[in-house]
Amino acid sequence: MTNIKTPRLYSDDFPDANCGGFCCQTGRKQLRRLLNIFPERYYYHENREQESLKLVNKDSGVI
Repeated sequence: MTNIKTPRLYSDDFPDANCGGFCCQTGRKQLRRLLNIFPERYYYHENREQESLKLVNKDSGVI
């Protein structure tokens, strides 16, 4: 028997624990969950998205 603990993201109903709650394939439901449970992570990714949109000269993206 191993002493490996189940990642918290699974108990918070995230489908996987690989990306800290955010993934390039993340849907709106998961983004809302991320915002509610880990707002600092959500806003980090939202800011990164805005930086990327400026680079490609677009107005909107996923978040």
